[in-house]
Amino acid sequence: MPRKPDWRLAGNAEAFLQLEQKAFVEWRKDLEDLQQKGGYILTPFEKNLDIWRQLWRVIERSDVVVELLDSRNPLMFRVPDLEAAVKETCPNKVVFLLLSKADLLTSKQRQFWADYLTDRGDHFAFWSNADDRTQKETEAQDDEMESPIAESDTASSVSGKGNADAAEAVEERTLQATTTLQAGELLSILKGLRPDVDTSQRPIVIGMVGYPNVGKSSTINKILGAKRAAVSATPGKTKHLQTLIVDHDVTLCDAPGLVFPALHFGRHHMLLAGMLSSDHITDYATPIRFLCSTLPFRVFERHYGIVLTNSSYVDSADHVDPEVLLTALAFVRGFMSTKGIPDRSRAARCIIKDCTSGRLPYCVAPPGVDEALFNAADDQAPAPLAEMAGKLHSLSILEKRHLIEAKSSGEDFDRLYFSGGASAVHVLSRKEKPAVAERRKQPRHRKREKLRRVFAHLDA
Repeated sequence: MPRKPDWRLAGNAEAFLQLEQKAFVEWRKDLEDLQQKGGYILTPFEKNLDIWRQLWRVIERSDVVVELLDSRNPLMFRVPDLEAAVKETCPNKVVFLLLSKADLLTSKQRQFWADYLTDRGDHFAFWSNADDRTQKETEAQDDEMESPIAESDTASSVSGKGNADAAEAVEERTLQATTTLQAGELLSILKGLRPDVDTSQRPIVIGMVGYPNVGKSSTINKILGAKRAAVSATPGKTKHLQTLIVDHDVTLCDAPGLVFPALHFGRHHMLLAGMLSSDHITDYATPIRFLCSTLPFRVFERHYGIVLTNSSYVDSADHVDPEVLLTALAFVRGFMSTKGIPDRSRAARCIIKDCTSGRLPYCVAPPGVDEALFNAADDQAPAPLAEMAGKLHSLSILEKRHLIEAKSSGEDFDRLYFSGGASAVHVLSRKEKPAVAERRKQPRHRKREKLRRVFAHLDA
């Protein structure tokens, strides 16, 4: 990421703005040289200097910088250079990794990532902006532990013991690495990261940074308990930094989402992760091909109700043909063009949005963990196909309409060749056709017959 130049090198504000512009242009030239001379391919990144200025200000103001990561693929959203820039600004600043959308992972998958981040010595926690039942159950337990106010000292001691037990339960729950934290638990952890900040003099400032559409504004709204930051499914809703006061001890600072330049993933990864909008894509085949090579065909079968079992369009690794999947989904959903051809691009956008929202279980394992072991759905068994019998759609109707090319295997050819059917000969004869029951429509004017046909019976 670009670095903010030292303000002491400029004499006034105008000179400092020119210095920022010069440093930013040099940074972009270095990236261009890296692509041309080094042969690397960079992902699309933010090229507006004003957006980077917003990030610089958030880093300078914050005592704790919270870097939000998508739990399904945290390393893709993590920016080590951003963490280095925070430490360069002030060594006392703390970087905290908040793994959002943790409700899309199973407890076993969260444990794998917790072990990986713990071994690296990172400060992290799991977080979810969805209204799950855990929060409601916790509130119900708190209500049950509350007792009516009594006049006697015995009732007061019982109430105090209940509050102490509740505090210990919350502390034990917070210490568990795989626990999805609540708003109060998260704030208490973030406050404890900077004990050197005297909150009686000034509030501790917590900055929220990260990629677009990772959940920064939604996290702030859940912490505040009200909609204070604008939220949208389109990436890049936040344009300027926002300072929001939680209480007299904590102030939140929301930074706009930035797309950082990277080399370890491509544009199709960014589309599936929600960093880029899928409404105006031109190359829809690459992300769908990658998704079909990653997820087994049973995931698409159960989610979209398309029968793919025992199909010739599924390879030996249980991966479905992407073109067949797009054609079948477009036909089932009614995505047809003006010429009656299935609209594959619209079906591709539908699949990409389902992957972004978490309807399709696309998750990446941490380094050193087998993907098959990580994605084994032991906690949540999928519904059997017998329960979806009324919603399934076969591919045979697409083959009859020649929308997909029918594939015949060797077994089908052998069955047809050795069927032993009786042969027959078809001969054209002069046998008269049966009379038509309906009366033919007579013309208004009788057609004049040729004389050679009228007097044909007089021919020798």
